[in-house]
Amino acid sequence: MATRSVPVHHGLLRPKLLMGGERQAVIYNFASGFLVIMLTLNLYGIIAAVLLCSSIQGVLAILASRDTQMLEVTSRNLKYQHFYGSGQTLDAEPAPAHVQKQAPVEHLLFWVQTTFMKGKKKHA
Repeated sequence: MATRSVPVHHGLLRPKLLMGGERQAVIYNFASGFLVIMLTLNLYGIIAAVLLCSSIQGVLAILASRDTQMLEVTSRNLKYQHFYGSGQTLDAEPAPAHVQKQAPVEHLLFWVQTTFMKGKKKHA
């Protein structure tokens, strides 16, 4: 039996990086540098913004070389940290279920539909 090979475009496999760093972080980096330049409007502000942006860009490139989604995963971890407790033990009380309670009107409408529409099914 011959094995099959399916060509996959390299654009689907390569990470989305901009200048060696994560795309969103690099955009925020240069937007903040542009903001510093526009707020100061002098030579010292331009020099400070260029030095700050280039050093942050170097750090972003180092982080992206280790893991291309490091900042995205870290932000997601911080976002859901309150939901998943870090110090749970085996004898802890179970967490309450996150179930959205049904509104009384919806419950009443469901009861009316099930009670009065039992034998009356609509045919398409």
